[in-house]
Amino acid sequence: MQRSAWSTEFQPYKDQVDGGVIRVGDILRIQGLGDPVLSFGDGPASFQIVKATVTSVDHLLKTWVGEATVAHTYAMMSNQGQPWMASFGGCCRDPDVKNRNSGYFNVSTSVQLTQANYSPIIAMLPRQTMMGGVSSRANGFWVPGFDNGIHPGELPAGARYSWEIKSQAPPMRPLNVDANTGMIWGSLDACQTQAPSTACLYAMRVAVKDVASGATSEVDFEIEVLPSAVTDIPLYVNTSANALQALPAVNNVYRRYSYTKGVHFQGVSLGIIGLQSSVLPQGANLSTGVTGVGGRMTSTLSWTVPRDTQWRVVCLQAYNNGTQAYRDSHNRSLPVRSKQVCVDWRGSVDPAPQWLSPVNLSSEVRTVYMGEQMSLDLTAQDKNAMDAVDISASNLPL
Repeated sequence: MQRSAWSTEFQPYKDQVDGGVIRVGDILRIQGLGDPVLSFGDGPASFQIVKATVTSVDHLLKTWVGEATVAHTYAMMSNQGQPWMASFGGCCRDPDVKNRNSGYFNVSTSVQLTQANYSPIIAMLPRQTMMGGVSSRANGFWVPGFDNGIHPGELPAGARYSWEIKSQAPPMRPLNVDANTGMIWGSLDACQTQAPSTACLYAMRVAVKDVASGATSEVDFEIEVLPSAVTDIPLYVNTSANALQALPAVNNVYRRYSYTKGVHFQGVSLGIIGLQSSVLPQGANLSTGVTGVGGRMTSTLSWTVPRDTQWRVVCLQAYNNGTQAYRDSHNRSLPVRSKQVCVDWRGSVDPAPQWLSPVNLSSEVRTVYMGEQMSLDLTAQDKNAMDAVDISASNLPL
């Protein structure tokens, strides 16, 4: 499966739909000056033009996201002992991308037919936000991946993936990646510190590798660098007991149970007008955000966890309608995005209740004599807070 984001303003896409307005469910041929194609890697004539089904549209951000499932049969299980390398490439990048070069892009994935049961699925959103001139990790973001296998927390080593930066061309300053966690950080210069300005964008490509099988997936995304004058950046708030906890935290859920978790973003002086997410897990729903007093947006993510869920990651991002400090060359407000917030879910089987007192009730032997009274304080606990514990008796003596 291939998933990607594109501009709703690109005329060849508008020409494919009624009235020039792209809607969820439309099927669009991926187009560009470079005729983007999916190459399977087993011959120069082995490629396919991609037609994507639109899964979401954001007319304020002027983007649409689509996905396509493409089947291909390889004549051999490997390429002389090495995995096949499939790639998707073409033209063109956003003209505001500073390191766009000729505008062409290319992302690859290794096709492991002999060793891998799963390939990394990268959950991040298409555009990340950083403040210009800030080099701390607090200014960074995650490149999160997951798959249909077990959660890393279930492994003795606690790691499934490694990360590598594949492309960050000049004039972009070199950024850093934590190869064990996927955290990207470093310092980028804002293109302009005073309004009016165009969006200050850089392109970056990162590879995520399964350390056991060697299966690799790449993601190509944009980084938007905000000048210091922009202060109206939505902030994620997770202080409530029911809030989703962002990476590096892990949210534990039990299969077949239903959850409703709060999603809160705090605006500064402007109200938040939009909320977007990566692909939600099966059975999940993200409600439309409602902005209340003080500029705080409230939403809920509801999910009935399927019986086979082991590991899922969802990324969220809110945005406002721009500020005086961030406007384009036509003096139009540019939306200001929050930092991406990613939520790691670990699914497991509902545990059985455990005795707290007495600890070994089933094996304990108590001696009591005729006419005496025996009293036991029984305490049990269930780690699943959604369950109620009831202690009942059977086969009691007369």
